[in-house]
Amino acid sequence: MKLITAALLSALSCYTELAAAATGYVLTHNPSTSPQDQPSHQRRTLSPETARLVLAQRAGVEDYHIEKALTSEEIEAINDYGYSTHLFHEDRYDHARLFVLTFAEEGDAEALAQKYSSFAVSPAPSAPETKSMFQDLSVQSGEPYNTWEEAMEHMRGATDIREMIIGDKPFILGLPIERIEFLLEQKLGGPMTVLLMPLTGADKTHWGSYSMPNTEFPLKKRQAEKPLSEVFETASKVAEAAPMSTPLTTFADQSSPLPGILPACFRSQADCETMTRNCTGHGKCRKLYHDRDAAKGQKGDCYSCQCSATKEDRGEGKVKTTSWGGPACQKKDVSIDFWLITLFSVGLIFLVSFAVGNLVSMGGEELPSVIGAGVSGPVRK
Repeated sequence: MKLITAALLSALSCYTELAAAATGYVLTHNPSTSPQDQPSHQRRTLSPETARLVLAQRAGVEDYHIEKALTSEEIEAINDYGYSTHLFHEDRYDHARLFVLTFAEEGDAEALAQKYSSFAVSPAPSAPETKSMFQDLSVQSGEPYNTWEEAMEHMRGATDIREMIIGDKPFILGLPIERIEFLLEQKLGGPMTVLLMPLTGADKTHWGSYSMPNTEFPLKKRQAEKPLSEVFETASKVAEAAPMSTPLTTFADQSSPLPGILPACFRSQADCETMTRNCTGHGKCRKLYHDRDAAKGQKGDCYSCQCSATKEDRGEGKVKTTSWGGPACQKKDVSIDFWLITLFSVGLIFLVSFAVGNLVSMGGEELPSVIGAGVSGPVRK
């Protein structure tokens, strides 16, 4: 029994070491260069954080991933494996960048990586961690990802290889290795990035932290779940990435001015809250009055914003009160400031006018004569 236990522990230890030392590969193909054989001893090995920066640059979403000054190693990796464009030329492949993620055995992935320009990622993060990062790249670029089964459905109505693959969803999840090699040989013209990651990776290894379009603060490092059953789900059960337009539009609406001229009345409270963005957070939509003479089929209700003052604590017991006005309570009430400035200006003008008037009146008075002033000589007797 002890021998069996020792053997099991030894096997488990070996499996853990292999999982911790698992290596992934990233194939990079640029339209300006043709695929070429690359011996394994010339291939560089990058950390997951550095590899993520290279992937983000190739996807055109590096702004979400660069949170601090890059190291010399990261800059060198981006220069070697990133997608470069001419300074004064428009990028023709800005919307035709193909990204592929597939999970395969390390031996098969290494054999394919030896044929093309690639770099290794070691230690490779777990499969759920990698899949989550791939989906985030898709959301950041505004291009929803596609599973291989969905891509096959799209190919049936396509007329050429570029339309079949690129289409509206250049991010493909779960593409078989033989299909990847076929695409690399077709020379589609646009840049292509292929992630060949192992089925078992290190649970304690992460791709690093980065920000997302619908957040103002960087996301914490994603924690990988231990079970790997999620990776092997069918394409129909894979959750689609959240669309980028919704959070970005909502965020922009809250900071941008209200368009057009808002009406004084709204037919319902829902219309009032929607059109005024809930009175821009400075009041509430309330029923102002009801028109009894309204035509049939119309409620005749009038809803408008009832503004309320906001108070801002400035510390040391000082509180600043701000009043709001306008049809959506979007205008700051500056009447008090206006009257203070106006009265001060009028008072200052009055004082200056009074002083100038006194000087003018004093200068207009007649001077006394010399004789009348008592400075004449002595009277002769």
